[in-house]
Amino acid sequence: MTNINGKTRTVGLIGNPVEHTLSPFIHNLLAEKMGINTAYLPFQVKTENVKNAVLGAKALGLLGNNVTIPYKTDVLPFVDILDDEAQVVQAVNTLKYKNDQIYGFNTDGYGLRTSCLNNGIIFEGKTICILGAGGAAKSVAFMCAKENIKNLILINRTLETAQELRSNIHKYFDLPIDVFTFDDIDSHTRKNICFQTTSIGMHPLIDACPIEDPAFFNGMEWAVDIIYNPSETKFLKMALSAGVKALNGLEMLFYQAVKSFEIWHEVVIPNQIVGEVLLRLCDFAYNRTIKEMVK
Repeated sequence: MTNINGKTRTVGLIGNPVEHTLSPFIHNLLAEKMGINTAYLPFQVKTENVKNAVLGAKALGLLGNNVTIPYKTDVLPFVDILDDEAQVVQAVNTLKYKNDQIYGFNTDGYGLRTSCLNNGIIFEGKTICILGAGGAAKSVAFMCAKENIKNLILINRTLETAQELRSNIHKYFDLPIDVFTFDDIDSHTRKNICFQTTSIGMHPLIDACPIEDPAFFNGMEWAVDIIYNPSETKFLKMALSAGVKALNGLEMLFYQAVKSFEIWHEVVIPNQIVGEVLLRLCDFAYNRTIKEMVK
């Protein structure tokens, strides 16, 4: 990390919980490699203090904040200007304070798309299945809809939330979308790629999976879980057992962080530095190389 002095600009993470986040490792290493005098810190914020956190950070002169679970929609009322992605998705994961304005961005879709493409996942003409219909699912759904996919399947605990997401997507895309609850889904419904966007599989639910029927994975090409800790959720383990290629959420986290960093500091990070920091992240998080993480 850069030595702290009177010119150090602070950025941080607003969420709850934040104790186990890898974002400070990523951003502080990027700052070191880029020679930028900044420090990235996690801020655990209670729900009733979200407004004070956002406006207080602006008042204190922070450069910006990332926003994570569960506040990506809660911060919307305090944003003056939304970028196109955040406007469509109606969720913000990056705040920038500049010229007495609060700018809101969503870099999750960029992070996921970059991660998937780098690992050889092809979207065009595919049937995409998404487990969950919350903030993360919104980013995944809109990202996929822009990739000329064949159709979309939304599966959620409550049908109404999935139907609402379908309606929002149809405001922008003419795309066939089927919605199901986890209880009603036919495990034999064909899907090429499945994204797991719920918190099931994270601590303390590390032994749980949204879909317990092994037949669900038959014929699937890729299973992607946005969770990165643990590195292999039960969802990914079941996919691997069925011969499906699997990818976790670490690279998504990394690439959304890269884009956030570029927004705050108004720079373009060279590919060499991006690659170096990603390798360091994989080793730090799992003591594994990037090739070992894709199965």
